[in-house]
Amino acid sequence: MTLDYYNENADAYCQTTRHTDMASTYEVFLADLPAGAHLLDAGCGSGRDSAAFLAQGYRVTAFDGSREMATLAAHWVQQQVQDTRYFTISTRRFDEVNEVSAYDGVWASASLLHVPAAELPDALTRLWQSVKPGGRLYFSFKLGQGERSDSLGRHFTDADESQLRAWVSSLQQAGELKLWRSGDQQGREVVWVNGLVYRVIDP
Repeated sequence: MTLDYYNENADAYCQTTRHTDMASTYEVFLADLPAGAHLLDAGCGSGRDSAAFLAQGYRVTAFDGSREMATLAAHWVQQQVQDTRYFTISTRRFDEVNEVSAYDGVWASASLLHVPAAELPDALTRLWQSVKPGGRLYFSFKLGQGERSDSLGRHFTDADESQLRAWVSSLQQAGELKLWRSGDQQGREVVWVNGLVYRVIDP
């Protein structure tokens, strides 16, 4: 039902999220990445973040589980970024991610939160396996505990810092983990818990 919602309301959702200011989070995620690094925008939504990364000279691969959302994101990025030679986008789910050591950074902003709790360890592992040694994975959840559905029929898995630590503890070669809270950039009464974990370089 979550994907049905985004397929049916893709345009309205994109309009409300496309101009959200994520600059401070980008700064943390992108710090010390090499020029031209290859990023995965996992659950790209409106394409806002993909466009921002491309504009800063990074290569971007993106996907979204919603076919309609991925289509709108592709159009948006093409309108915002002059050179899209280093951009690819597709429709797929987290359980279809099978790349190994492909990306310098994986960005999963407010996307994993729609995955049922029982499936989250597998989704995180798949994303993690796609990170190169020395790379990093970013993710964010609404602060809370347990699973719920909102009034629109979307599924949410909420999390707090202890839950993020538990998920990360199962990832192989996980190094430094940064955790921080942030307010909602759209003015809603929502607290976000953010995680950034670095993959250690192979010995």
